[in-house]
Order: sequence, then structure tokens, then C-alpha cells
Amino acid sequence: MVLPSFCSDHSPTLIEINFSSARQKAYSKVVYDYESGDYASANMYLQRKNWCECFKNVHDINKINGLINQEVHHVMDTYIPKKKVLVRPRDKPWITTSIKVKMRKRNRAYKKAKSRNLISDWKKFKELRNEVIDLVREAKRQYLINLHNSLVDKSIPPGKWWRIAKSVCKFKNKESQNSPIKVNGEILIHPIEKATAINDYFCSISRFDTEPQLPNVPPLAPYELSDIVITEQDVIDHFQILNINKPAGPDKLPPKFLKAIFPSLVTPLTFIFNKSLQSGTVPSDWKLANVSAIYKGKGDQDNVSNYRPISVTNCFSKILEKIIFKYLHNYIHDHAILTDQQSGFRNKDSTINQLLLLYDEIVKNLDKGKDVRFIFCDVSKAFDRVWHMGLLYKLRKYGIKGNLLNWFKSYLSDRQQRVGVNGFFF
Repeated sequence: MVLPSFCSDHSPTLIEINFSSARQKAYSKVVYDYESGDYASANMYLQRKNWCECFKNVHDINKINGLINQEVHHVMDTYIPKKKVLVRPRDKPWITTSIKVKMRKRNRAYKKAKSRNLISDWKKFKELRNEVIDLVREAKRQYLINLHNSLVDKSIPPGKWWRIAKSVCKFKNKESQNSPIKVNGEILIHPIEKATAINDYFCSISRFDTEPQLPNVPPLAPYELSDIVITEQDVIDHFQILNINKPAGPDKLPPKFLKAIFPSLVTPLTFIFNKSLQSGTVPSDWKLANVSAIYKGKGDQDNVSNYRPISVTNCFSKILEKIIFKYLHNYIHDHAILTDQQSGFRNKDSTINQLLLLYDEIVKNLDKGKDVRFIFCDVSKAFDRVWHMGLLYKLRKYGIKGNLLNWFKSYLSDRQQRVGVNGFFF
């Protein structure tokens, strides 16, 4: 709308923009109090379980996994205290339950005073209002003091220190889940629409428009690895180094709880791990992943290509993966399959060695009066677009065959994921 000019020779322009934004609504969830869990009784219950009888005549790997999950969930619901809480994402972190109670009393007093309009009612409301203000100010002050004390505490883990530092300094949240997403010119605001668009993009970048052609089968290695037998000690070792601060996967079994009851899970997990390897089949639930979209820190936040996926899978699956990695790594190391010039992702080695080697080559050639030129190659989305058929081809080339090769084929096939936005997964 162009308004008529008044005392100026410029016509003012009035623009009215109507838009809606998706507010984060309050939601309820069940919270377990793992600190107060009766783990002695939980372990005793599981240790009395006759797992051999449970698995008798059960040959389907998915049914075996279902039986284990059923018992573990039963133990968690029975021996871990839980309560249903209302989560308000917009609440400040220093607003405690007691302050919320006072706020509700203040609001009731205000409604009463407004409806009756008595001096005594208004006096009561003002007293409660001032009390709430004082409580909020004191809670915020104490919250900031605790943050400061945590930052100067030298014993605090680095990861926790950085989380606190970011919250204090108000660094930009890399997840940026409140930012709208633009797809084909359409702006998406609702969490479900955003999650769907991001998930579609993540799926698209992992696919090939045209499947590359595999080269001819090369001469196979004179050595082979076709079977892995997992021992109970393997399971114990990996449970002992399990990071309890990681989130739960799609099965909703947190590592903190599983590590507390792992002595009674060693037997059934050793059984299902070996069953999975012997059959060359991965349970379907272990192929599920919760994916969070993390902003890369550069580019427009409304562009889905500027986000990277971070996947969280089930804890049992991750333990088996690490055990298999140990055996596979030892096999590759024993047969010197990797070149000595590879420094990344190797024990007691780092890319610093690569830099030293490169620097040495540069200096040598400069001393000889030669020119030194570089060509740097970067594979776009290398981890997101791993060529599965090519990976299996290389495994076969280096002697991985039989049940173990079939297990890798199963592991890479029929995988599913769901993207989370604002704490909800779609």
C-alpha cells in the first residue's frame, strides 16, 4: 500500500506481513531416576533367568533380540523409579518446581483480585508477585554462580566444560533447530515438515544416481577371515569402557542403565552376538537410527545442505560393532594390509606424522632446487556416500568371506532412520 505524500516529495510505503511461527509446545515425558535404581534386585532377577530355556527352539535373530529387549525393559520399569513430568521448552533453566508453584498461586491471586476488585485481594496478589520476583532473581543469581564455579573447576570433563561455556557465552547453537528450512522456494517452520525435508535430503545424498561398475574380481588374498567367535570376556571388556553419557538409541535403553546391569546381560548378549555372526544376519532393530541434524557453522541455516547427520543407534548394536572392529583391526594389522603411510584412524599414530613426512619431502626437493607443487583433493560427503558394493568388494579382496562377509552385507542393507527436531523424532 502506497500512502499519499504529506510534507515530503517521497511517498511512504506501508507493508503488512502476516506470518506464523511454530511455538515449542509443552509436552509430557516419562523420566527415570537412575540414581535411585535398585540394581541389586535388577541383576538378581536377570541372573535367575534361564536364558537357554528362553532361546530354546528360537532360531529367528529378531525374536531372540525381542526376548532380550522385553526382559530388559521389564527390569527397567520394575526396579527404576520413574515419574511423568511436563516439559516446557521455553522455561529458563533456573525456574524450579517450587518457583512454578508460587507462579501458579500468583496467577490465581491475580484472577481473584481482578474479578472481585477488593483492596485485600490486590494486596495479596502484590505480595505474591514480589515474592516470585525475588525468588526468580535469587534463583538466576545462584544458577550463574554455579556455572562460574563449574567453569573454574579443573576436574570437570572437557565436554561438559564446553557445554557450560557455550551456554554462558551464548554461542550459536549448531543444531539451530528453531531456524526455518527452505525447500524448493517453500519455507518450512513446523518441526514435522522440517524433519521430513531434512530426512529426505540425508537419504538422497547417500544414494547413487547410477551405481558404479565394480572392477573385475582381483586375485584374492592368501589369508582369510570368515568367522569370529565372541567370548563373554569380549562383552565384559566393552561394557566396562561403555560411555554412560551417550543418549539412548531407538530402543530407549540408555547406556547408563545397561552398564549398571551388564553382569547379568553378558550371557544372553554373547549368545545373540555369536548367533548373529554365525547366521550372517543383523537384527532389524539394530539397523535403526535416531538422526540429529547439526548445523555445520557456515552457509545459510535455511539450506538443508548445510547440515550434517549425527546418528545414534542401539547400545547392543554398538557393542557388537566395536567387538567386530577389534577382530577385524587385528586381522588387518597382522597381515600388514594397510600401507605404512596411512596415519589416520590408527592406534598410536596420527596425521601429524603425515605432515612431518610431507614437510620432509618439501624441504628435500627445495634443497635440490626443484619446484614443489600440490594438488589437494577433497571427496564431498565422503562419509555420507560410502559405496556399499565397493566396500564389500574390498573386504572380499582382503580375505573377508563366509559368514563374516554375509554379516557385513546384512549390516549395510535395509537400514532405516528418523530425524529429530526439537526433541521429537519423525
